[in-house]
Amino acid sequence: MKRVVLALGLMSSALPALALGPDVNLSGTFALSLSWYEDHTDTLDTTDVDLENNGSNFRIEAAAQEVGIRAFMAYERGASNDQLGVEDVREFFAGVNGRLGTLVAGRKATEYRLTGQRLDPFYNTSAASFNGLFASEGASFGLSNLTNGFTSNTVAYASPALAGFSFNAAGFVNNNNSNQGVGDEVDIGLGLGYANSDWLGLDAGVQWLDINGNVVTNSSPGESTALRAHATLGKALWTFGVSYEMIDVDFEENPRQHAFLSASYQLFEALRLAATAGSVTDTPTSDGAGGTLGLFWDVTRNLQSYAALRYVVLDNVADETNATLAAGVKFVFDVDLH
Repeated sequence: MKRVVLALGLMSSALPALALGPDVNLSGTFALSLSWYEDHTDTLDTTDVDLENNGSNFRIEAAAQEVGIRAFMAYERGASNDQLGVEDVREFFAGVNGRLGTLVAGRKATEYRLTGQRLDPFYNTSAASFNGLFASEGASFGLSNLTNGFTSNTVAYASPALAGFSFNAAGFVNNNNSNQGVGDEVDIGLGLGYANSDWLGLDAGVQWLDINGNVVTNSSPGESTALRAHATLGKALWTFGVSYEMIDVDFEENPRQHAFLSASYQLFEALRLAATAGSVTDTPTSDGAGGTLGLFWDVTRNLQSYAALRYVVLDNVADETNATLAAGVKFVFDVDLH
C-alpha cells in the first residue's frame, strides 16, 4: 500500500492548489428480495425460501476543480441487514482528471469486471449466480467470478476518447513480498474500447488481465490470464449485449470459457422485459448452461421492483439442476450535499 500512497502523493504535489468548498455527493441503494430456491441432483433435492439483502450500499463522493483539472475521491461501503461480514469497504479511491485522461489509485472495481457488469440486467439480484447455485448478489451465469468483487492496491489510467476509441491500463500491487510461490508480483490489466452512438449505440471492446500476484479479487489460485471480448447495441426501446471470456489458468489443461448474452425490451414506459443466457465450459465445478427471464417495474423514479426466474443445468457427476424464483425491490437515492 506504500506505493499507492506514494502515487497519490506525487499526483497531489504536481497539481496547483484546488478551489475550496468541493462538490460533495451522497448516494445509496437499499435492495431486498424474497426468493424460492430448488437444487436437484440424482441423490438429493434441496428447497429453501430466503429473504436476502442484494448488494445494498452507501457511497460518498467529493470533487474539486480548477484550471481544467478535477481532483476527486469516492468511498463506498456495503450495508446488510441479514448477514455478518458484508458491511465492508467496497471502494475507496482518489484520482485526478484532465485533458490527458483520468488517473486513480486505491480500492475499486476493475474495468474487466465493470464491462461484464454493465451487460447484466440481473446483477446484484437473487436471480444472479456466476456458478449456477444460489447467490444474493453479483453476476449472472455465463459471466466469470472476475465479474464480482473489488480489488485493492489499484493504480489505473483511462484515456479520453479519440474518434470513439479509448484505452485503459491498471496495475494491482502485491504487498506480500514474502509470499512463497507467488512473490511480490504485480497483476496487470489492459483494455481497448470503441463507442459510436450513430451505429445503434455500439459499445465494444476487449479487456485483458495478467494475474501473477493474485491481487485481483476472485482470481484463480496460481498464475492465469483472462481475456474478455464484449459488445452492446441499443436504442430507446431495446438493448442487446454479448460477452465471451477465456481464462487460461496454469496447471489446467484447457482454458475456462464463459459465454453470455443479454437482452431487454421496454414493454411500457415503466415496465421492462429482460433475459440472459449463459454457457460455461472447462471449469473445475461450474460447467453448464442456463438463463434468466424477468420483468422490472419502475414504481417511481427512485423505487424499482422485479420478478425473475433463473434455471441452470450443470454438467457434473450429480446431473445437478438449479432453479430460483425471486421478487425484489430496490430503492436508490442521490443527493448533492454541497
